[in-house]
Amino acid sequence: VGGLVSVPFSWDLVDAYHLMEHFGDLRAGRGDAAAAADPGTVGERFAAALRDGEGVQTIVLHPFLMLDRAWSDQVRRLLAMLGELARAGEAWVVPGGHFAQWLGAAAPE
Repeated sequence: VGGLVSVPFSWDLVDAYHLMEHFGDLRAGRGDAAAAADPGTVGERFAAALRDGEGVQTIVLHPFLMLDRAWSDQVRRLLAMLGELARAGEAWVVPGGHFAQWLGAAAPE
């Protein structure tokens, strides 16, 4: 709309949704545990989604959350996995801005 592209995402693939106490009410409202999850659990959930998922999967990673060493280690593991999927031709892995440009170009006028 007016040159602004909305990139689809699922809360399940947003790191802050799982890791920050602030999102407790949203998690509870969606049927998830209200308490924040530990980084290892979140990393496993993201990895499973990448391995088993289909269609568009937008992962949202917030740099400030990577100040936690445990989450930073999980992010490194996930990025390595994304690289492997891309090299194997099993996934199209691009930064969000690139995807938004592609999506905007593909949008009907």
